[in-house]
Amino acid sequence: MPSGAGRAVCGVYEVHPERVEVARAALPKEEVLQEATLLLKALSDPTRMRLLLALKAAGELCVCDLALLAGVSVSAVSHQLRRLRQARLVA
Repeated sequence: MPSGAGRAVCGVYEVHPERVEVARAALPKEEVLQEATLLLKALSDPTRMRLLLALKAAGELCVCDLALLAGVSVSAVSHQLRRLRQARLVA
């Protein structure tokens, strides 16, 4: 339960089952939530964003070029590309 759950500001604790069901019905399936989480994690890193933007602008680039652009090692680029592949953002 969220903090403060069970204590209503108005002094009355009341669950609204109809609203809960409407909200529950609007939630995506678990697989979709997992994919969205993976995507957001992949996009949350500045280096990965730089790599994606560079690839979008220039098309294919070798790992050495990407390392120079991102200011990181070739090994770090390989690691970041693996994360982007897992999120299906690069092939």
